[in-house]
Amino acid sequence: MRQNRRSNSINLLASIAVFLLLGGAVANAQRPVADDGDLSKAQVEQKGSEVLPSATSAPAGLVAVRPWTSAASTGQHDEDSAALVRYNSFGASLGTGQTGAVHIRYNITAVEGVGSLCPATSSTIRTRFRNSDNAGSTARVTYEIRTSSIASGGNTVIYTFDSNGKGGGTAFKTTTDTPAIDFNFATNMYWIEATIFRSVATEFADLGTIQIWESAGSPCM
Repeated sequence: MRQNRRSNSINLLASIAVFLLLGGAVANAQRPVADDGDLSKAQVEQKGSEVLPSATSAPAGLVAVRPWTSAASTGQHDEDSAALVRYNSFGASLGTGQTGAVHIRYNITAVEGVGSLCPATSSTIRTRFRNSDNAGSTARVTYEIRTSSIASGGNTVIYTFDSNGKGGGTAFKTTTDTPAIDFNFATNMYWIEATIFRSVATEFADLGTIQIWESAGSPCM
């Protein structure tokens, strides 16, 4: 009788151990994977390709963080350009048969890519455009990035894009510049003023897209 009781006790303990082991495995299998908000900075960095790399570690020419991006067709043209401008898909140009100059504005907003460095030592500006006259005498695409102090006003040009000398032709092309610009939306506002010009109706002059992001500097704390 005692031997049977001992045997039953051993079997009961073995069953409990198996139950605990299986229960832990099931609990771990059913536990939800933590999202990025539940991870430490080191754990986020270990996720590799699932997380965007930092702005200072990205290979040259690649977008490291989410840039400010605008299609030219999303701008606001001046009243005197209303009869001339043509928006086609992502681009902006002069309408068929039109000559003259179209003026368009774009508001630059404080997205992650233009506010991640404090300060930035340089920013990357990528422009897609078309200009069939490389000399710029009969067709030309230009724009300026301007800034104004929220406290004291002003209107300062901090960057100028000019299609002259960047290669003419009937196809769109992309150019990349890295000016020393630090965007500080806590104290300033920023916008773009673009001009699309042609004096010959058969020429091509189109603004396609603009991308801007801070690409070198000290990460904000």
